[in-house]
Amino acid sequence: MIGQQVDRRFGNALASSREQLTRFPFWVRVIAFLVIMGAVILFYGDNYVTAVAISVATYAMLGLGLNIVVGYAGLLDLGYAAFFAIGAYTSALLMTQGHWNFFATLPFAVLFAGTAGAILGYPTLRLRSDYLAIVTLGFGEMTRIAITNWEYAGGPNGVWNIPWPLAFGYELNTQSDFLVVSSACSRSR
Repeated sequence: MIGQQVDRRFGNALASSREQLTRFPFWVRVIAFLVIMGAVILFYGDNYVTAVAISVATYAMLGLGLNIVVGYAGLLDLGYAAFFAIGAYTSALLMTQGHWNFFATLPFAVLFAGTAGAILGYPTLRLRSDYLAIVTLGFGEMTRIAITNWEYAGGPNGVWNIPWPLAFGYELNTQSDFLVVSSACSRSR
């Protein structure tokens, strides 16, 4: 009898809190959850937890872009990582060879990745299903092989000695700094 009353009270309290939460739109609840989790990780997380959170935020940004291509457009793109690599190498090479600021390289990274997408997209405009998947997979592999064999980009070792990003004179060189930047970028989409 007492157990039933406790269960009923707990169930009623849980149902009323669930009703109060559903009054907010889903995206507001998601952003609130992400802000709370980001604050908890930022203030109470160690370096490992923060590094994992940065990886999650990075792949969340990639997943959001892939959701547009595959989810909304219905196109199977298997070379999606190639555009990520083109943007990343553009930014890294401008920072190391041209001595640019990280945030100044971002528009050019977007421009180069977008140009590569337009170059790939124009001839494959009418392809669908398996044919589009094969072409994009081939583009991804060609990009990987070209960057791996390109000595200017460090060859198989990649780009070395990339300077830390500077924002308003502050050097972003800790895991917490990268978590804040990657969280801001993943939430802005």
